[in-house]
Amino acid sequence: MCVCAFSFSKAQEIWLDAGLKGGYGLTFLANPNLFNDNSYSHLLSGSYNVGAKFGINFGLVHGITFDAMLSRHSQNFDYTVNSNDFTNEIDWTNLDLYVLYRASTQGAYFELGPMISNVRSVTQVDTGVTPSEFDNENSFYTESYLNAVVGVGGYLAGDEAFTVIVGLRGHYALDDFISERGMEQPSYPALNVAGGQYATYEKTTPIFVEFLVEFNFGIGYFARTTCGGRKKFVGAGRY
Repeated sequence: MCVCAFSFSKAQEIWLDAGLKGGYGLTFLANPNLFNDNSYSHLLSGSYNVGAKFGINFGLVHGITFDAMLSRHSQNFDYTVNSNDFTNEIDWTNLDLYVLYRASTQGAYFELGPMISNVRSVTQVDTGVTPSEFDNENSFYTESYLNAVVGVGGYLAGDEAFTVIVGLRGHYALDDFISERGMEQPSYPALNVAGGQYATYEKTTPIFVEFLVEFNFGIGYFARTTCGGRKKFVGAGRY
């Protein structure tokens, strides 16, 4: 009679986890024309996101994580025209979908990969223009943009079944935040350029840097039996 046992080595097996996470940081709309325009001032603008993750881990080092996050971003400007001071506030919400490679060692991790930001809404309040100039302002902005994401962090507390993880994550948009309709406006109303039209068009790049907290739950292993070499999924409660 053969009595089979399971091998639970995380170093050799595939294991799954899931988590809830949230972050807070700063968003910056980078545009070379605005950088060089002395009448425009970028203000620090807070942003946040909340969501969930699912991870597929190959041993103790390598893993792939899938994140879905709802985020709210803002960028505020002060600008001056003919000695008159104005403000321009842009707020937008995204559904952000990540696919990241994560490498973990000695309680720390590094992650890298793409994220697609699906823009759900945009609102803009600019004291230097009439409201009619921003009718249907969503059409001045793209519906989605691709980002490159890099992050680092570490395990704060927990055990095999539950961990608390903290980290820093940076996002850099690879696409223009302004839509084709926004590009066609003579005075660039998507950002309401203070001095009118610039000599050349420059794309607007969202940049987001945040501090993250992740509450991570182990789901289970695909464990191998000692006789026959068969694999079976074993839940977290049987670690």
